[in-house]
Amino acid sequence: MAFFKKKKKEPTQYSLAENEFCHIITEESKDFHRKHYVVADERHYTLLYQNGRYSGQPTPMGGQIYPFSFSPTKPGSNRDKRQFMKSEVILISKDFELEIKWGTGPSQRFHIEDPSTQEPYFVGAHGSFGVRINPTDSARCAYEFYSKLLSQYRQGDGFNTDSLVIRLQDRFLMQIGAAIEDNIIRNNRSLATYVGLGPNDLRRISEEITPNVRGIFSDYGLSISYMTLNGLIVTPAKEG
Repeated sequence: MAFFKKKKKEPTQYSLAENEFCHIITEESKDFHRKHYVVADERHYTLLYQNGRYSGQPTPMGGQIYPFSFSPTKPGSNRDKRQFMKSEVILISKDFELEIKWGTGPSQRFHIEDPSTQEPYFVGAHGSFGVRINPTDSARCAYEFYSKLLSQYRQGDGFNTDSLVIRLQDRFLMQIGAAIEDNIIRNNRSLATYVGLGPNDLRRISEEITPNVRGIFSDYGLSISYMTLNGLIVTPAKEG
């Protein structure tokens, strides 16, 4: 006598927790009825992958996604279901913003020439910045963020956030030195005048630099929402 496992028809629902910015729902067609669907929350970007291929964002304003259908907003046929062995629904918070601290270690200080005296200096800096999905084209950028960056740090249905932060910190440090140097040259101030800067000067420099670093992560679908410069250490190279 053959026994058949009853297929699940009940919808899958998942809402991201307050401190969670992404989650993956993985389902195999053998376990589900063809009319099974995933409830997409309008507060999330919801990406659909079928058999490992990106199938778009079927319900940008929320609704029902049928993961085993060629038309994911409608129930598929049994033939459709046989074509899709596995589907993944990726949820990304529309409120996603990640705060990242950055700083130069002793071996990462920037070598900058004084615009007035042409003397070499070592410049160290530290602060923080925030990244979010680029709001100017958020639907496309949510896909870029996941496919080009976030998917590399996947751990089951979650992510290794620490490794993601390190990747972004390293990329940021590659660019911030040039932005600081450009700012120094543009203001045509001797580097000696940058020693012991107060909070107002640091805030002013932060505001001047931010437009030049905002697009550092554009190929990942991210933009920098803010950047702070909390400290600037300037020493002559001959003393460093």
